[in-house]
Amino acid sequence: MAGGKGGEGACVLAMASAMCFYVLGLITNDLRDLAEDAEKRPQRPLPSGRVPLLQARLTAWLLGCGGLICAAFAGGMVPISAVVLLALVLIYNRWTKGRRGIGPLTMGLCRGMSVLLGAAAGAGSSGVLSGALVLAATTVVYIAVVTAIAAGETGTQQLGQRRLLPLVTLGVGGFAFWRVLAGFSINPIAVVPFLGAIAVCMLVARALRGSVAPTICQRCIGKLIGVLILMQAAAAAATVEGCGGVVLAVGGGGLWWAFTRLGRWFYSS
Repeated sequence: MAGGKGGEGACVLAMASAMCFYVLGLITNDLRDLAEDAEKRPQRPLPSGRVPLLQARLTAWLLGCGGLICAAFAGGMVPISAVVLLALVLIYNRWTKGRRGIGPLTMGLCRGMSVLLGAAAGAGSSGVLSGALVLAATTVVYIAVVTAIAAGETGTQQLGQRRLLPLVTLGVGGFAFWRVLAGFSINPIAVVPFLGAIAVCMLVARALRGSVAPTICQRCIGKLIGVLILMQAAAAAATVEGCGGVVLAVGGGGLWWAFTRLGRWFYSS
């Protein structure tokens, strides 16, 4: 999408803005959960005292301002998209987190709006924009489902057929994406990261059968979060012809591999 209407500069600024809001969300989420983490996860940075509260709050403010500034310089619809994304992040961490239904939905909207923030900068054709809308909608539902599963990750749980929902969402979203772009040239290399994402979801669904212990659930949630990298790599590669699409597909696979390796030492988010 980097060759779209906003140009490469706008795309880079939109990426920086989305990253600022994402890290801000992580910090404000930890600030909200400070009391719970002190009881259940005392080794985390804030409850353990490794990161002072004042430093965390100041960093969150700076990231929020930095994200808005980047969006403003990107121009077009990016600033509006950025304000909506920031509002959703704050609404989730302040009001809706932990609430059944509305909490997972808000988290999904945060992720979906992040996709649209990039589309606002880089979608240069109606086909790419339509594909971005489908990807955003798929991301909303997918993350809402994963968040709902993760809600019980601190205790043993029986997920039943709910463990299949990420796989079903990905399959339906992939089909819808293909249908929307059917009239355009689609790079076939996109099938590789998409099938990789399907395979991961199938393995996770298998691992979540029966009674699921917290350690297994948390590990599976990390794998499901990583699927987003493959999903977005497939969508990006599909819209770029020739070697460019191959680079995006392979690059996305490389990022996913790095994510899985880093997940051994750091929490998945």
